[in-house]
Amino acid sequence: MTLLKDILGCTQQELIDILTNKKLFYISYPIKKRNKKKKRYIDAPQGRLKEIQNNILKNLLYKFSSHPVACGFTKRKGVIDGAKKHINKKILVSVDIYNFFGSLDDSQIHRLFAYLLKSHKFKSINSHSNITLLTELVTYKSRLPQGAPTSPILSNLSCLGIDKRLKELAADFNCDVSRYADDISFSTNDKDIKISKLISEVKRILMTKNLKLNFEKTKVMKHNRRQRVTGIVVNQKLNPPRNSWRNLRACLHNLKVENKTLTLEEYQKLRGQIEWVSLLNNPRGTQLLNQLIAVSPSVPKMEVTHSE
Repeated sequence: MTLLKDILGCTQQELIDILTNKKLFYISYPIKKRNKKKKRYIDAPQGRLKEIQNNILKNLLYKFSSHPVACGFTKRKGVIDGAKKHINKKILVSVDIYNFFGSLDDSQIHRLFAYLLKSHKFKSINSHSNITLLTELVTYKSRLPQGAPTSPILSNLSCLGIDKRLKELAADFNCDVSRYADDISFSTNDKDIKISKLISEVKRILMTKNLKLNFEKTKVMKHNRRQRVTGIVVNQKLNPPRNSWRNLRACLHNLKVENKTLTLEEYQKLRGQIEWVSLLNNPRGTQLLNQLIAVSPSVPKMEVTHSE
């Protein structure tokens, strides 16, 4: 029989200390959005609360699967899997959910836990008090905190119904669909698709969860222009955006000309960016990796491995 203490891995006194002083267990800080004009706030749990959230993730949330439409925050799929659905399509429609994590409030998370704990495996802990406790442990300021390890999968599980309707909508409009967090993409080869009606239906579906479309980020991309899904170019094959690898190439060239010594942190940051390019375009990534090796001779060669 599953016990709540087995899932949480903590004592009753620890729970009391955390829930009566929850603010002390979070660090909040702003980060710039892509347009660099606006900021969004990250609420990151610390210490024992973060450990308990990781236990909830491992012992409870990972026992449930997201809908196949969701291509992020799952063990089996990521941004590349979502982008693959939209390669070489005549029309790509991209819509964005406004304030996605902040719109998922504690009442929605409470209902989600009530639904999850109906599962046969967790029926023994399916009580109102346990559902309320779990909700308190994974929410902050009455919302799903962007920065908590549990928030991504909770957002996916909260959207099971939405993703099911998006899949049905895509079939009605002869489209493929994917969702990565707040980014929803539809693509089709049907030139006669009624785009305005499609977007209107997406808006209606989102409203069932009190979610809103961000019309400023709604885009319709045709095949004769660059089409991007979660930052990946999908016109003919998966590719990194041109400016991303060009900027890296220029940065590495400047480092060579200026004969600058890279710190370990700078090296790791560049290496991570190059690995991302390699995943999408291996020849280009290999070229950049060779440039990085040339400007960082102090890094042991055994640490540098080319992407497959």
